[in-house]
Order: sequence, then structure tokens, then C-alpha cells
Amino acid sequence: DLEPEKEDMLHASPGDVICVHRIGFEHFGIYAGDDRVIHYDIDPSENFKILIHEASIEEFLNGMDIYYTCCFPPVYGIPTENMEFSGFKKLMEHPERSGKLWDYLKIVEYRLYTPKETLARARSRIGESNYNLFSNNCEHFALWCKTGISESHQISGLLDTLMMTDYKGHVIKMSSDMANEKIQEPA
Repeated sequence: DLEPEKEDMLHASPGDVICVHRIGFEHFGIYAGDDRVIHYDIDPSENFKILIHEASIEEFLNGMDIYYTCCFPPVYGIPTENMEFSGFKKLMEHPERSGKLWDYLKIVEYRLYTPKETLARARSRIGESNYNLFSNNCEHFALWCKTGISESHQISGLLDTLMMTDYKGHVIKMSSDMANEKIQEPA
């Protein structure tokens, strides 16, 4: 059987940023200990309002079996996933190589808060209900708690993809970080 046992998952420590793959997106939160997670999601106890709240790991997983802890690079970049049971580490692109002024500003502001500080930052926002998919979602929240930078690599990737096509869906830019923007003529 190739399915890992739930007890074989990498167990998170309080203050860790954790992530679960849901259909079409990844959901992020801060592990609070004792199988509790602080996250930006629908709170069933608050009339299904979207807000930052502490929930059980089961609510966070929402029917999924596996969560991942995020490993943060010592300098600004996209966190990678870590799963002990397979030794899997997924290396992702590092925006610090993109040459964008905004990314350089993030490099300067980037810091890794201790697990205790990360958890305190998460707790300080419990009850917040200013959810916005593009500017204040669960990933923005979790990354801010850990690094002080509020951003969503999922949304950035989506926007980069949308900006690479014209209104008819023709590819107009091959990559967001290419110095020479190559244009592909529509067929």
C-alpha cells in the first residue's frame, strides 16, 4: 500500500506554517499545538463567516488526510514543502532572481520569526474578517505570521499566468521573468 499512514506524517510543532492541498488550491494555517490550527477560513461557529479563527486539525484538513509543513529559506523565497514519510522536498522558484523592484523590497523586509513569535502573531489576528482572495487570504495570513510579508504565491502565479495571454487566450509572454519579452504571433 503506497498510502502513508496518518501517524507517519511529519508532525508539526507550534508556530509552524502548515498547508493542505485542496481541490484547485492550497490552504495555509499556523499550527497552534494539540491538533489545533489558526487559519483564515469559514468558521462554522460564527454563522459560516470567513475569519481568522482557531480550529481543530480535522476542520483545517476538510476531509484531506495529509498536511505539509512549510520550510522557509533563510533569504526571501517561496517556501518548500516537507513530508517526512517520503523524504519529499519540492524545490520551487526563488523570486529574488526575478529582478523586480518589488521582490527586492521583500528581500529587505523578509525575516523569519521564531515559532513562539509566529504563533503570537497568528493569535493577535484571531477574529479578523477582512478576507480578500487577492490581497488577504489564508496564504497571505500564514506567510505574514512567519515572515512579516503578506503575500500569496498562488495568486501571484495565477496573475502571472493571466498576464501571459491576451483576451483570446493567445500566449503573448513566455515567462514573467524573461528580460526579453518574446511575443508569439497568434495563429
